[in-house]
Amino acid sequence: MGTFGNIYDLCDNRTIKIVPNKLLRKRLEIKIRSLPHGGIKKLSENIKVSYITLWRDLRNKTAIPLEIFKELKINIPQNIWFESGPNRNRVKLPRKITAELSSIIGAYMVDGHLRERKTTWNKNKNAMHYEFIIREEYKSIIDSFSNWFSKTFFVNILPKDRKNHYEFYISNKVIFLYFTKILELKNGRKTETTYVPEYIKSANKNIKKSFLQGIYMFDGGVDYRTAYVNLITRSFTLFQEVQPLLHAIGIMPDYCSKKPDKYGRWKIRIRKKEKLKLCLKLFEKGTEKWFRIMEHLYGLNQSKSLNRVKKQKTLEGFIDEIDRLYPRKRWNSVTFSDVIRIVARNENIGINDISHELKRGKTVVYEYVRKLEKWGIFSSTTKNNQRVYTIHENWRK
Repeated sequence: MGTFGNIYDLCDNRTIKIVPNKLLRKRLEIKIRSLPHGGIKKLSENIKVSYITLWRDLRNKTAIPLEIFKELKINIPQNIWFESGPNRNRVKLPRKITAELSSIIGAYMVDGHLRERKTTWNKNKNAMHYEFIIREEYKSIIDSFSNWFSKTFFVNILPKDRKNHYEFYISNKVIFLYFTKILELKNGRKTETTYVPEYIKSANKNIKKSFLQGIYMFDGGVDYRTAYVNLITRSFTLFQEVQPLLHAIGIMPDYCSKKPDKYGRWKIRIRKKEKLKLCLKLFEKGTEKWFRIMEHLYGLNQSKSLNRVKKQKTLEGFIDEIDRLYPRKRWNSVTFSDVIRIVARNENIGINDISHELKRGKTVVYEYVRKLEKWGIFSSTTKNNQRVYTIHENWRK
């Protein structure tokens, strides 16, 4: 994986500080003692502070400005705390691309936002917030992101439950500068700032997989009926650069757009059964879209540890549960429960009649019906040379 960036790029007018451990403080003391006559004064001039201010910084028992270590050319060991701001919020910074950091970068590329915002703090009317924000519909996915962040920066952030989504928010200048100066992440319109960084392109397969995991968990889709895995993006750069990463981890898409749709979007689709099994690696185990693929391939009740469907005794109870797991996305969209209720009202009903009631094409209806039969909700038989469906006897009470 290798190291990347230069930690001294974080220097910003003495606002980024290091919390030195015993080893680092010892290195600093040795460097100071070895300075020639007038060396302290020259050091203060180089970092543009007064002699008195420099001595105050050096005697600080908690945190010392990063500029001092840079000027003295002292290597900063890993596992060191950094802090900034009046609240002295502390974080650790990775010096290598880890799997978790790669996933964070992927998620940021498609759904994250960096923002500098003026605010008022105590009597300071020109205080700044250095914000990182990412939002997601599903709690399991935002919780995964929170875990990645915690393992990477050693800071615990609880996502907030908003009206129709979950939000991960942190205001921390050290992390903001780390993202913008070390990782060189850009802010702005996603069509113009979404890409695969060079340090990801040159990384090993595990890092590439983790980056794709961040992208697909936050911007990929897994279809209710078919479990087709789609990535739809307005960024032509991302569309082009994601494909070689998929190839590198053994996934060959079944379809890639030749031209954008009427909304200017590009699509990558994976649909074949064996490839869907491979796509499980694009989603963290136990998250929403991972479950959709697992339930499509192996049914609703795989094992106690992998079962998210609460056991129900009645058909209505199951309908409520399936609505919780596969809710209606738009007022005019079709859900599994719509199909179940039609079949429950009509004994031995065929695809054509279900299609007529739902006002949907036969192919769409068949995909719903076939999945519900696989899940043990429907049973089927042939009547008058037509396949007809009814509620499985296990659910008739």
